[in-house]
Amino acid sequence: MQEKIIIEGVANPLSKHGFAFKNGRGVLTDKRFIFCKHSLAKTLTIGIWVNLTKGDYEYDIPLEKIKRVEIISKGIRGNVLCLHSDDGEVHKYGILKALDWRMAFDNVLPGLVSE
Repeated sequence: MQEKIIIEGVANPLSKHGFAFKNGRGVLTDKRFIFCKHSLAKTLTIGIWVNLTKGDYEYDIPLEKIKRVEIISKGIRGNVLCLHSDDGEVHKYGILKALDWRMAFDNVLPGLVSE
């Protein structure tokens, strides 16, 4: 059975202090969440437009390892997607289109999305 993309878009990993330390894209499929990073050279060359490109695969998180999903509004600073994994790790990403991400995660992980 083929993997199906549910949503993809800007997903910049955040540090403990809430600052983006990489530019990248998130891809949610019916099997996993994939993070694709943009190289520093590419980011410096095309600036903010780098978020319109695909990026290179860095890691994925299988859906069965995600125990809870939070989408937190930070007002003018944007939105934060928090993926809580079964090993206790929390992956945080700065995202756009929070409602779209919320609906997508609710479709593949019903009952695990919280505010």
